Parts: sequence; structure tokens; C-alpha cells
Amino acid sequence: MKHSLNISVLFFFLITPIVANAFQEGTYYSQSQQGMAVVFQNGQWGLYIQNQLYDSGTYSDQGSSIYFTSQQGKQYPAATIIDGCSFSWGQSGTFSKQGCTAGNSQVDPADYIPLLFPYQNEFYFYIPQLALSLNNSMYYLSTVAKLIDPNNLIFLLTNYKMIQEPTGYISSLFAPQYGVIYCPYVVLLLEGQQPQIFENIFFQIQTDQSGNVFFTLYNVYGANMPSYSEYSSGQYNSSGSSGYDPMYLNTMSNIMNTMHETSMSIIDNISPSSSWDYDYNY
Repeated sequence: MKHSLNISVLFFFLITPIVANAFQEGTYYSQSQQGMAVVFQNGQWGLYIQNQLYDSGTYSDQGSSIYFTSQQGKQYPAATIIDGCSFSWGQSGTFSKQGCTAGNSQVDPADYIPLLFPYQNEFYFYIPQLALSLNNSMYYLSTVAKLIDPNNLIFLLTNYKMIQEPTGYISSLFAPQYGVIYCPYVVLLLEGQQPQIFENIFFQIQTDQSGNVFFTLYNVYGANMPSYSEYSSGQYNSSGSSGYDPMYLNTMSNIMNTMHETSMSIIDNISPSSSWDYDYNY
């Protein structure tokens, strides 16, 4: 975590586009599925398992995504480019190109944790990348909200921008069934003090007749609630885990389903990978 953060830089982010890293052709090896590799060459791609060709076709990289067409007629959702040397392909996890370095274009995951901070006698809530699942599509927003009710911790959305080329890190995710956003971590920055980290936070989203959007603190569950990775491992469920808030566990289910819907299962007979971890275990 960077302690010497210049808060004014956060507002600069809102008017500066995020630039994706250039994707390079070559051979990319799965970091979680042994023996799986994807080869990109001259606009063609091939998926190999234990050196045997499983499927192939054409591909195109657009912004932060790689789109595939299959000679076998299979339907593959897009993969997400992490940097110039790696990409994430759903349940098959991260693929990396050996001997490749992304240089200074690599991002620090800590830069994508939501922040609470004072600025010019006001207090703000900044979310670098808020993921919204709407109508079977994913959208990403960078948002800033100003504290307007300190007693009830209500923030008014004052600025946002659509992120056309998101990085590989998600700051928070909207759970439409409850109208809340879930943040694995939120960092409180105060002048002259060490940053304070809060875990498993929910904010309720509300609007008024004028179209204003408000973020109201719903609860800070802390480390006592299961993380997304613990939930997705099968240790918990929305109905059989006594002592836990059903809304929390149902939201974990919603997040897991969203991740599944927006990622891809490219091999039907391969078990899901545990490497897709939403709770920022850096």
C-alpha cells in the first residue's frame, strides 16, 4: 500500500483514460491447468492440452479483451488481458507468456482498492473499478462520491466515468438482487495517520426522483464473514451456514454466478480453477 498518496491524483484519474497494454502473439501457458497452452500466431489461435490440439480458429484483441472464433463451432466468451504478457480465461485461470515482461505498464493491485479520504474540507469515497452486471453484459465505472450525511454515512455520487479498457483488478461489484455493492476491502486515509483497512463492506445503492445516486453504508462485516474465495470453495452456502447474514452469503452466490457468467469454461471435463480469487489475496 502506498502511504504517500497525493489525493488530488484520484480526480485526475476520472478524466484520464485507462490505457490497456499491447497484447503480444506467442505461446501462453496456463498457471493453474497443467499442460494447457494457447498459441497466438498471425491472427490464428490454437488451444493445446498435453501438446495435443483441442481447438483452433481466429482471434482479435480489442481493448482489454480477446475474442475467439472456433473452427469447431464452440462459443467462447472473451478473455481479459491483464497486461502485455498475460490474460485471464475464466475458470482456466491466468495464462502467461514465458520470458515476457510487461515493463512499467504493469499495475499494482493495491491501487485498485476503494478509498475513503478527506479533500478540501470534504470527505469522499473513491472506487477505482466498480463492476456492474446488467442485461448479461459487464460494465466498469470509476466513481467518486461525497459524504453528505456523516451520522448515517451517506455518500452522494458526484462524478463517474465509464472504463472502456479495464485492468485485471475489480475494486467492487454490484449485487442487483439486493441493490448493494460489495467491497472486499476499503482503506481509510487520514492525514498523519496510518491507513486503516476494513474488510467485507457493503454499501446500499439508492436514487431519488432527481436521479441522484447515493451510497449508504450497510454493514462492515470484517474478517468474521467468509471471503469470496472461502465461499466459492464450498465451505459455506446461503441456507446451511448458521450464524451468517443470509444477504451476505446470497451476495457471495451472486458474485460467484456473475464471475461464472462473465468468464468462460473452455473445457467441459476440466475442474474449475481455484485461482480466480475475488478477495485480493496478494
